[in-house]
Amino acid sequence: MTVDSETNEIGSVSSAREAIQRIYVAPEAMHVIYQSGNRKEEADVEPNDVIVTFYTDEFDKRMIVVKSEEWTKNIEAYNKRMEEARVADCKGACAGDCCGKCEAISKF
Repeated sequence: MTVDSETNEIGSVSSAREAIQRIYVAPEAMHVIYQSGNRKEEADVEPNDVIVTFYTDEFDKRMIVVKSEEWTKNIEAYNKRMEEARVADCKGACAGDCCGKCEAISKF
């Protein structure tokens, strides 16, 4: 949604195609290779770089690297909340007597 502050007219901006397949946060500096069919893309990434992959070959690049502290923090906060929710669900299923499975739950 957009608002013209001079005329108070409301408008909109069309979104680009919604075709994001996966979003990763690089845990360390590494060389990433993304292959889909005959297409192969490579990139050197630094810790906390965001790696975005797309579903379709309609895009010139199926993988891009984004350097964004905001995206990284947003994804990490989400992952933390999801992990806390999984552990709480597990402990609830154990009726307060942890069966040891809670600690074995893997992170996103």
